[in-house]
Amino acid sequence: MNSDLPLINSEDDKLGRFSFATEIASGLVKSFKDNNESIVLGINGNWGSGKSTLINFIISEIERLSEEDNAEIIVLKFNPWMFSGQKELQSIFLKELILKLENNKEKLKGISNKIADFLVHLNWLKYVHSGAGEMVADAKTFLEGLGKEKDVSKLKEDIDEILIKANIKLYITIDDIDRLTPSEVTDIFQLVKLNGNFANTVFILAYDQGIVADALKRQFGENGKKYIEKIVQIDYTLPPISKQNLSRIFIDSLFALFSEKEVKQKIEEFSETIKSSPFLGFFTSLRDIYRFNNSLKLRFPSIYND
Repeated sequence: MNSDLPLINSEDDKLGRFSFATEIASGLVKSFKDNNESIVLGINGNWGSGKSTLINFIISEIERLSEEDNAEIIVLKFNPWMFSGQKELQSIFLKELILKLENNKEKLKGISNKIADFLVHLNWLKYVHSGAGEMVADAKTFLEGLGKEKDVSKLKEDIDEILIKANIKLYITIDDIDRLTPSEVTDIFQLVKLNGNFANTVFILAYDQGIVADALKRQFGENGKKYIEKIVQIDYTLPPISKQNLSRIFIDSLFALFSEKEVKQKIEEFSETIKSSPFLGFFTSLRDIYRFNNSLKLRFPSIYND
């Protein structure tokens, strides 16, 4: 069976994306080496265009280059699918980040508490700014929170200082954003906006720009593409997979599906005819090919004798 899971091994790179990934990784590691800036990088492409595989290749190469330079990095692959609501999303994200940072307690001493306080302050501020009717439960809560807007900026500075002194780079990936609902897409971009300026931090986001821009426009009533540009500083757009590549991969996947010599001979005999067939026009991505071939594999035993 052909899996729809993203590739990790560069030897399985069917679209020649690994060299592209190494260029991106090299740029991030080298340009990011001697400064403490935060970066938000976007990988834009249609469904099934190989965004997830590209991200895996990028992270793999970043890890290799960092190991060569004896540089310390922390990678957080954040999956937003299991959470809904901006408040819950922010809470889960920061908690997962804390767990990752906990593995470097010596260098990052105190950062977990700082991020936990940062989360508490953010939750309070959202509570206050959500509307006058919901502003406070009682006078005591209000008085206790009066200084929190100032405190959240100070906490941000403290977290940045710890990251800079520890000389640890954070790489945070968020994939499949275009599969979320419009409100969830908005939540993700707000999350990145809120946390994307931590020092020594790179966010790598994968999405279909058209779908995401439409979702943001529905939420804000403004140009969704411009909203993306406010958040994403560097954008890479994956080119559509060529018909030649799709034809080649389709034939290769057919050969891989069957062990029967007779079937393979037939595939080889008709391969050029198949490549030029209008039938291949139904495939626009690797995902389409994998779905078709998996269906064929399951049905083949029952129709083989016919």
